[in-house]
Amino acid sequence: MRNYQEEAINKARQVVFKGEHEFFVEGEIYTYRNYAEYTVRNAPPGVKLSTIKSRLDKQPFCLPHHLLSVADYIALSQENNKNPGYSKEAREKARTASRLENHDEVLSQKWLSISL
Repeated sequence: MRNYQEEAINKARQVVFKGEHEFFVEGEIYTYRNYAEYTVRNAPPGVKLSTIKSRLDKQPFCLPHHLLSVADYIALSQENNKNPGYSKEAREKARTASRLENHDEVLSQKWLSISL
């Protein structure tokens, strides 16, 4: 029989907020629902609870950019992305790049590729 004095299984995950924000206080703990409700009220069209969950799932804390709308969040991630697109040239460069790391491996491969 289960002891009902135990901690609830479906306890809401709480995440610490870090950074400067007009509503959230740095170092305070908020739930996913708090973050989602704030975005719906103050940043139309808002961010769904499921989106907040996926953004913060592996994060130890919430930053202000996690609360951006979907369009702004995508624009920010594309701006920060070093390789914005994987073009045909990039694929060809990766395909033909040498996998040999140093001079010893190059020399070894040279001798190993000679037919006996």
